[in-house]
Amino acid sequence: MKKLISAFFASMILVAFQAPAQSADVSVSVGFAGNQGGYHAVGTELIAQTGDQSKKEVTQEAGVFEDSHPSFFLEVNIGDNMTVGAEFAMDDIETPQNTNAKVDKTTAAATGSFKTNTAKATFSDKNTVYIQARMLGGLYTKIMYHNVNVISEESMGTGGAYGDATIEGLGAGIGYQHDFDDLGIFVRAEVTASAYEDVKAINTNDITKQITIDNMYGAEGSIRVGKTF
Repeated sequence: MKKLISAFFASMILVAFQAPAQSADVSVSVGFAGNQGGYHAVGTELIAQTGDQSKKEVTQEAGVFEDSHPSFFLEVNIGDNMTVGAEFAMDDIETPQNTNAKVDKTTAAATGSFKTNTAKATFSDKNTVYIQARMLGGLYTKIMYHNVNVISEESMGTGGAYGDATIEGLGAGIGYQHDFDDLGIFVRAEVTASAYEDVKAINTNDITKQITIDNMYGAEGSIRVGKTF
């Protein structure tokens, strides 16, 4: 999946640069963005009482949260209508913390004892590359490739931990750009939607316990200010 996504977006960038750049004006832009987003995912926890998973406990729950983060971007503009850019998040995106208590019968006889587990995830070092095409007036569309680290932050009273992962995703967006030509400055308002690949993590103390996160989607709105040189 990762190789397929990477190959697809690399091909799109090559196509963009095969435009007649020799006869077009090439310029560079830099800028900052303020992003507000809503995110969705479905988490599934599998606890198998037997090694072949013939007897297992499955818990599944969907979650939605919102967060904001700033970012900065660098762009190469090919003529007036084509832009290839890279964007780097300057802060993490964090999920709320989830807490539950389980009866751990492995540490006490008969009745067992309550153990508290807390879990959250942080999406750090979100990097995006994109191709942006100018349409009529100030309208533009863009396609995006994302790469982000998913940091698992848990405190497991029942023992063990889950590792981190790096995931990829694709997205698309639409926006409007207003240019202040005398100053070389532009302001954009933009909305985007993205989908990410699934994540699977196995408990470090017990391989019969695993968590899968799938159906990960994000929608973001942003205000962007930049300068072209």
